[in-house]
Amino acid sequence: MSLPSPRFAVVLLVFIAAQLSLYLLFNSAIAALLVGCVVFTAYASRVRPPVADNSAEQDDSLANTADNITAATSSMAIGAAEVSFYIDGLIKDIQLSSNDSRDISDVSQQLAATGGQLTASLQQINTNLQHTADASGQADQRLDNAMQNISALVADVRSNATALEQLRSSSDDIQRITDVINTVAEQTNLLALNAAIEAARAGEQGRGFAVVAEEVRALAGKTATATKDIAGMLGSIRAQSQHTAERMALLQQAGEQVQQELTQVTAGFTDINQQIGSSSSTLNQLQSVSADLQHTSAQLAQSATSIGSALQNISQKGHSVAEQAVALSEQTESIYRELNSLSQHSFYQPILQEAMAAADAIGRLLAQAISSGKLSADAVFAEKYQQISGTNPAKYHTGYDSFSDQQFPAVQEPILSRHSKVLYAGAVDRKGYFPTHNKKFSQPLTGNYAKDLLQNRTKRIFNDRTGSRCGSHTESMLLQTYKRDTGEILHDLSVPIYVNGRHWGGFRIGFTR
Repeated sequence: MSLPSPRFAVVLLVFIAAQLSLYLLFNSAIAALLVGCVVFTAYASRVRPPVADNSAEQDDSLANTADNITAATSSMAIGAAEVSFYIDGLIKDIQLSSNDSRDISDVSQQLAATGGQLTASLQQINTNLQHTADASGQADQRLDNAMQNISALVADVRSNATALEQLRSSSDDIQRITDVINTVAEQTNLLALNAAIEAARAGEQGRGFAVVAEEVRALAGKTATATKDIAGMLGSIRAQSQHTAERMALLQQAGEQVQQELTQVTAGFTDINQQIGSSSSTLNQLQSVSADLQHTSAQLAQSATSIGSALQNISQKGHSVAEQAVALSEQTESIYRELNSLSQHSFYQPILQEAMAAADAIGRLLAQAISSGKLSADAVFAEKYQQISGTNPAKYHTGYDSFSDQQFPAVQEPILSRHSKVLYAGAVDRKGYFPTHNKKFSQPLTGNYAKDLLQNRTKRIFNDRTGSRCGSHTESMLLQTYKRDTGEILHDLSVPIYVNGRHWGGFRIGFTR
């Protein structure tokens, strides 16, 4: 048996390392990616094809080894797809967390600023309360002084009322005395009158006595007049005393009422002072809490900013790991093409043959439609998409999708019937537009997003990395391994579709092993 060719030795070495990467991939994704990138970077500098070996035994051995390497590459590609999908999801979650941390930081900063404003406001309120407490204390003191003055006034009014009562009593006593004097004067006047009469009867002898009697009578008249005047003055004094006593009584009543009201007001001010004191204590506590809130919010904002920065760093590293996973996937795609020339028994060969035949058939259908006038070349290659209203996910019409709905199923559907592990098979244009999907993925729309996402995938633009490459590449074949948005790990094999020698898109087949 002759020795393997140098090219085969390089490929074998590469895939031994690839299997090592596969093992590491399920134990340490980052380690696997690093190893895979190093190995496949080395492999990227491919050697020239070997000179044909006439040994049938060597060819069989080479084919078997190529098949084994292809299987290992498939497993490695699946692992890379898992890692890539996981990293993509992780990056999205990290970005959401980063956005949340940024929002928390912004809110915390606003909260800290609000806490500072609240502290300043509380300090101002506390200062105003202190001023109010001082003013209230002064008002309380004035009210206390007014209370004392009112109490003294009420006492004076009571004293004056008592004095007036005594004056009235004395006036009554004097009135009684003047009444007695007036009675005596009247009797004296009568006696003087009788004496004058008797003196007149006595003649000359009674003249002197008559003079005395006349004087006594005059004195009695003056006494009566004086007592009358005194009685009048006493009456006036009694009336004025009565009026004054009534006024004094009203004043005393008003003073007592004012005293009661002042007592209530004083009690109210005392309660206000107590409440102000309690409020001041509460405000002091609030100031302390507000200061703590401001400090805590500032720390929270700083922590959230730090977390956001850390998440950004993790996200950047995640992007780096994802890029390495993509690079590893691209290397596996390149290796599939290289190994395709070494073995015609790889697991994807039947799928490749189906894809090539279908791509040729779709190309001929479109070319015949153009030549017959059913479609124009501009309509086929225009890549103008009109969104279908009310669709979620969005769907689109083109200038040729009615034609594809009629003609493409005859090419696409038999592939699913012939291969149980094929999930989908169909033509897409260079932008990833799937004009006519398989019937099982073209169920009537229900309006339920989750259900329509699975059961109605026709006329959508699949512009993810896998979908966009299926129709845009011009390699002999492209075998991608990816995780669908439905959660399935698939191999996606695609070959270019040419219409009259012009690249239109690709025919893609999704399958499992």
